[in-house]
Amino acid sequence: MPNDLTADASVTMAVVTAISELSGRHPVDLDFCLAEHVDPDALDGLFSPARDRAIELTLSLDDYEVTVRDAGAETVVVARDGDRTSRTVVGR
Repeated sequence: MPNDLTADASVTMAVVTAISELSGRHPVDLDFCLAEHVDPDALDGLFSPARDRAIELTLSLDDYEVTVRDAGAETVVVARDGDRTSRTVVGR
């Protein structure tokens, strides 16, 4: 079952939420800082509702593979850690 975040949630928050769910840790207790891997403002801007194009981005963040996909009315974030998967959706 995906985590559904509100329309005003950022893609950055969706990435952190998906990884947090996989790790079983609260977002502030994660072993890494997302900003050390990707610029949060750039990530949010890339998937801004003002952009009118389909886009998909896959990142390797420590032990996690994270795919962010613009699915029209929503942005879908899928995080993987081996065989485990977490899916977070941000509405627009």
